Amino acid sequence: MSKTYTTLVPVVVNLQTNSDEVLLLTNSLNLEARISASGFSILYRKAFPKSIVLETSQLSDLDIDKPKLRTDILVDIYKQQYPSANDVERIIPISVPLPIARAVKKSFVPQLVNTAVLADGFQLTAPLKLSQDSVYAVGAAAAIASIAAAQFEFTSETPIRENFHLTAQMPDSIARLARWSTTQIEVSGTVDRYSDVSFVLPLTLVNVPPALRLSVSPKQVTVKFAAPIGELRSINASNLRAEATFDAANDGSLTIDVVGLPATAKQLTIVPNRAAYFIVE
Repeated sequence: MSKTYTTLVPVVVNLQTNSDEVLLLTNSLNLEARISASGFSILYRKAFPKSIVLETSQLSDLDIDKPKLRTDILVDIYKQQYPSANDVERIIPISVPLPIARAVKKSFVPQLVNTAVLADGFQLTAPLKLSQDSVYAVGAAAAIASIAAAQFEFTSETPIRENFHLTAQMPDSIARLARWSTTQIEVSGTVDRYSDVSFVLPLTLVNVPPALRLSVSPKQVTVKFAAPIGELRSINASNLRAEATFDAANDGSLTIDVVGLPATAKQLTIVPNRAAYFIVE
């Protein structure tokens, strides 16, 4: 076993890329190296194949559309990574197709597929804020075309009672379709306890031409909405107006709007929610 033999031993080529233009279809190649070494060394190499790292940027003449690798370049890389390995004569085969393809890059607006779980009586006082307004995916053209949206979801189901900063994760079913700029985003929100409040408001008909005398029905409506408890003291009927806007093209049924609601108001209901007008002779 101490004699020198010439034979083939396995070599694993681990592929890497830092370019968004190159897509790796597989991460490694299994090749063979022709070596002249002792029997002991050969047995060890066969039992524990050496691996080398090939970065696509090292291939100056790489044609992404027709990718081929002349394996003589691997001999130099092999000796660089294993300076004492002077027994390698060549890598077999002489030329091998590279498992790479031209990548497609596409940007997406992150979408949340679920909402943060809020404790009973608590609501968001403003829209959620996302740490990123855009993410991108790199992958094969067919895979990128199959992605409808960059979706993220909350994984925590603990009821929230205060302002929060949470991580939303991309589902594996989407993450594995491409190489993403990120598979998680940070989401922050402001939360307050809400309470229901209601008012009976007179209904006013607006935008009536001066030449017309009109009457509106009903004369008043009940307005109900939820607002943060801290704002309730500043909300009263004098801040609000119920209005129906006259429209001659309408059939006499008008939508009722409430003017003066606080920006944080939610779950607005108006009863009744439509009004009728009549011409007064």
